[in-house]
Amino acid sequence: MDKSLYGKELAKYKLDYLGGHENIDAVLMNPDIIIYDKGIVISSSLNKNFIYLRWDKIESVVYYRESTEKIEIDYEEQKTVTLEKADESTDVMDMLLKIKSASPDTEILEKAEIHKNSKEESEEAFFPLDEQDLRIYARLGDIKENVMLEAYKKWKNYLSKTLRFPFEAEISEEQRGGSLQEGDKLTVLSIDSTDDLYGILVNIAKKKKRYVFPLCDLEVVDVKSENYLPVNDYSYWFTNYR
Repeated sequence: MDKSLYGKELAKYKLDYLGGHENIDAVLMNPDIIIYDKGIVISSSLNKNFIYLRWDKIESVVYYRESTEKIEIDYEEQKTVTLEKADESTDVMDMLLKIKSASPDTEILEKAEIHKNSKEESEEAFFPLDEQDLRIYARLGDIKENVMLEAYKKWKNYLSKTLRFPFEAEISEEQRGGSLQEGDKLTVLSIDSTDDLYGILVNIAKKKKRYVFPLCDLEVVDVKSENYLPVNDYSYWFTNYR
């Protein structure tokens, strides 16, 4: 295997290979799943053959959030390679992020079930995941639906370690009355606490006055700062995932 053909190695993961490619007609336990600049390579010391999937040959990558996480890579004409998480230390979301970073045009989908009626009948649906969705999944891990306190705790821990205070922000959402209104610029001083309804609360200053305010209603002024993406991701999650 001439690795120089694939470009730079970006990341390596361990997932079980369940089949789907003519080069390896067998199940492989914990082969190397390597993300390169030009595609994905699946190889194992237990098999002389390997699989190379170029980005331009991959049609989509489908993520299954089940008791055992699974990925299906659809390539060429109706061919599918199936990979399944076997080691708890494997971060599937990080792998999907690396795929999206290496090949932005590759479509990443998540399988979900849509409940049709009260009889619990459902049908499968597939929703696209962009890079922001993948970052959020990677940060929150496996949190059950509607368990907001656990999600808030994870966000608070992450943002406490990531954000650099103080920083300038602007109120991005309409406010109902009060002295703070949409478009106001202010200084974010620190994280204060969490609230069941408003999520993460931060200490802010506007001129000489100080307030406690929901982070979800703020946008970092400097879009190039290291604070912009974490705050934007949190606000996006608060609006779309709660």
